[in-house]
Amino acid sequence: MDAAAGRPFISRFLILAALALASTLLPRAVVAANLKGEVQGVDGAPVCALAIASGRSMFTCSEPVGQFSFVDLPLERDGTINLQVYARGHFPFVVKLSEFGHQTVVLTRANATGSSGPTNRQKSERLIGEWEFSFIIISEFYDEYSLFGPAAENPEVPGLWQVHGTDTFGDPDVLAGYDEEFDSYALLDLGILFDQLYVFNFLDSDFAAGCNFQVDPLTFEFSYCYRTLAFRTSAGPTVLGTAQASAGPQQTRDREARVLQETELRRQALYSLPAPPLQAAATGSDPAVARSIYRRLKSAQVLR
Repeated sequence: MDAAAGRPFISRFLILAALALASTLLPRAVVAANLKGEVQGVDGAPVCALAIASGRSMFTCSEPVGQFSFVDLPLERDGTINLQVYARGHFPFVVKLSEFGHQTVVLTRANATGSSGPTNRQKSERLIGEWEFSFIIISEFYDEYSLFGPAAENPEVPGLWQVHGTDTFGDPDVLAGYDEEFDSYALLDLGILFDQLYVFNFLDSDFAAGCNFQVDPLTFEFSYCYRTLAFRTSAGPTVLGTAQASAGPQQTRDREARVLQETELRRQALYSLPAPPLQAAATGSDPAVARSIYRRLKSAQVLR
């Protein structure tokens, strides 16, 4: 092949080489991005929600509650990501992002203003009265509670109201109320060795069903959900202080009885493997939801 015949080939080769070199020097277009952040209410409390981005989704209900993280999200043609967040009792959150750093999503309650339905306080005061809760670990246990009004607002979570009460042994470390965040009622009974948390919903005006959780207040360890039924046995007393508190030797006996009961509860909880079967829709059966409710009740510094 003579020199003249080889020139077109050499020219094409040089052009292709130049284009290849230029492509390595030019910045590459971003086609994917990572996205993470947290979902919280206007009060700063983490929210269990559904986050959707670029066709992918995840719930923010696992520990730590409120956190979401997406890796290698494909971008829209305009180089953005559409982030959508939905949570029960809140207005939807939808935003188009062009910057993909840490995101803080603040959700507003849907019934914060202008609601014609019962208020949080009214729903919490629906619990006022005498109650009997029963649940089974290995054998059946019964707890009696007296819940009093009027409801008091949780100083740590504005808009969240709770009623106070006493337990089977007359101890006043009982707090209960309606949690709009999770559309559930809850009762927290602070114990000597560990706490009990009931998460439930009404089936009719005086009958409720849900879960009992045994909670270690030091390690924050939760038991399984033990199916619970609750019956209102009386509509009163309605004012805190009408129940007579035990004193002296009787108070000592009550404390000893409580320690024995809690010891037996813990023993049965430890030997109740495997976990009792749960229906997917069982009220309060989600441990992440129970933990969030426990934190909110525990944060209330209004126990008497």
